[in-house]
Amino acid sequence: MVFACLPMAFSLATTDLVKQAGPTAGLLIRFAPVWPAVLYAVQRIERRALASIGLNWGRGWYAWVCLAGAVMLSAKYGLLIYLIQGGAEELIYRGWWLHRVKYGALYGSFLFVLAHGNLHPMALLQLSLFSYLMIVVTRRFGLWWAIAAHAGWNWMIS
Repeated sequence: MVFACLPMAFSLATTDLVKQAGPTAGLLIRFAPVWPAVLYAVQRIERRALASIGLNWGRGWYAWVCLAGAVMLSAKYGLLIYLIQGGAEELIYRGWWLHRVKYGALYGSFLFVLAHGNLHPMALLQLSLFSYLMIVVTRRFGLWWAIAAHAGWNWMIS
């Protein structure tokens, strides 16, 4: 459960480094380590399959086609950074919290909103609604779709 707060802790620990590196490198510094940490923790520490947090290919062959398309679009339009960043958030808040913790949707959504650090009422509302939407997407279509939607959203608002 400790690794579920990794993005916030790592973000606080690397604030000076991120300021020096710039926004794009800062996103990589903060979020790239989350992927191997979560995947390692689920597979090696908890000894569970990645499908237990929603990372499965149960939707058939077209999931591979969609992933390949996302990677190609990422290379062309700069979406890769958003796939890494949005994917890390989805792994934690909709992957691990939603699938492993009682009331995980509530806790994960609360931490997701809190991690963004914006306490303006409209920001809180927007982040809460986005979190709920990603829960629906994850439950209905799978975590890969939520990762893609999150990346697309972040890319559109950047």
